[in-house]
Amino acid sequence: MPSTSTSTVVVVEATTCSAFTHAPRPERAAARWTDLPLLGCPVGEGYISDTLDDDGHAARALVLLPDDARPGRPVNARPVALLRAEREGQPAEETVCVDADDHDFDQITGPDDLAAWHAGPDALAQVWDHLTHHATTRQATSDGPFAARAHLDHTRHAYQRLTGCLDWA
Repeated sequence: MPSTSTSTVVVVEATTCSAFTHAPRPERAAARWTDLPLLGCPVGEGYISDTLDDDGHAARALVLLPDDARPGRPVNARPVALLRAEREGQPAEETVCVDADDHDFDQITGPDDLAAWHAGPDALAQVWDHLTHHATTRQATSDGPFAARAHLDHTRHAYQRLTGCLDWA
């Protein structure tokens, strides 16, 4: 069962500007997020300490931020979605978070709220590709905060099993 913890720490490794904002978009729809004025919030990409994914790497996260973050900066983040996609023919997952200490993000609680900020699964996947210098992500979908917390619990448990730090209480 997923934890009831509402925040986690993401160590940001890279940031980029985005068009993600709760402001209305211009009438003309852009083909890609890079075609829009980048007046929205910065997005960081990084890892979550003390986690292991199925490939043995730290779990990854995208974080909507109020300001740019320098590489190595820990951010108190609240998971709001789990981005699932196919990258290079393999399934991939990235937790989507918001800065837990900034009240501008309080109304973002799941994928529907992200979509209202123009940060739906396809837009998030494009930013993910940009930040990780990765091949095109395909078939992006987004699950809610319950799935994100379950994913984090799974990766924390994998880390604890490997390190022998399981809490048996």
